[in-house]
Amino acid sequence: MITRFQVHRLTIPCGRVIGDCACYYDRMTGLALALTDGDGRTGWGYGEVVAGGTYTRTAPWRQTLPDEEALRLQFGADYWPWLQGVPCAVALNRARVRAMRYSAFNSALEQALWDLQARQHNMPLHRFLGGDGQRTRIRAYGSPLDFHLTDEESVAAHKRFVARGFTALKVKVGHPDPQRDLVRLMKIREAVGPEVEISVDANEGWTADEAIQRITLFENHGVRLTYVEDPLPLADVEGFARLAKSVPVDLAGHDYATSITPLRRLLEVGALRRLRVQGGLDHALACGALAREFGVTMITGNTTFERHIHVASAIPAVERIEFADLGWNWLVAEPVVFKDGHAEVPMRPGHGLEPSAEALVHYHLPVG
Repeated sequence: MITRFQVHRLTIPCGRVIGDCACYYDRMTGLALALTDGDGRTGWGYGEVVAGGTYTRTAPWRQTLPDEEALRLQFGADYWPWLQGVPCAVALNRARVRAMRYSAFNSALEQALWDLQARQHNMPLHRFLGGDGQRTRIRAYGSPLDFHLTDEESVAAHKRFVARGFTALKVKVGHPDPQRDLVRLMKIREAVGPEVEISVDANEGWTADEAIQRITLFENHGVRLTYVEDPLPLADVEGFARLAKSVPVDLAGHDYATSITPLRRLLEVGALRRLRVQGGLDHALACGALAREFGVTMITGNTTFERHIHVASAIPAVERIEFADLGWNWLVAEPVVFKDGHAEVPMRPGHGLEPSAEALVHYHLPVG
């Protein structure tokens, strides 16, 4: 039974300026939620929004959270009455039918409930999610989130990943001038050699015609791509279908999907060969079932504290996990280890990604 909760409002550092063709920023506002049961076990969940930064189009994660006391009062008044004193499984089922005001709370609550249940069963979260425990290392790809870096900075960032044993990289594209993207890709390819896989992420920055032209341009100049992620807006099913038939490269998507309905539409028209999955655990599990149904692979990762490592271990369809090496891992007492281009799956009960006591104090953000 759940007996008490804590809410912490935090500054989550990125560690550097990150971004894509639509935004850039260097920090996030984080929410850490702790749920404790009657035996003293605590499950942790996290959420984040971006209050600052520069954006060229609307983003659902761009929000401002109220101060910590207001968040605590809101949680206590609106959600604690139906969480207190019930088993985690009951609480999670109730949470699934209740949309909380702040997306960060939705994320944190779901994670904390899954984490606490796994701890109560004394199991790593990936085993509790149904994994067999055999996938202990997951191939990772380096993702510097480099759109707003100079070419020289971008090349250096990708070379650092290769030096750490990564054999796959992802480059942010989507600049209005296709030559800018081409030059950067050619420099990175030259720097890392022909054997390292390179993929690109356009973050919905193209139309179907633009995507066909740009992918063809890259290929014609010798930039061999493993896949192209989110080339078009999620809703452009017709454009995705046409693009998939027009280029010799796998399409991956879609970060911007919060349910499987739009992903199913894209799979039904043969647009995607790889599902790129963000979001919560429930969404990831549903995407795993979708991947099995359509015979495609999954890509996940770049989630707060690398928590999707457990999804990657539990779902056989996951082929790789994204690693951006962001500063949020400074908050975790025992962060996920990346070695020789692979992520090592935590074997501690739950997700094993508790914030350190020092980090909760150091990154505490009490006011707006």
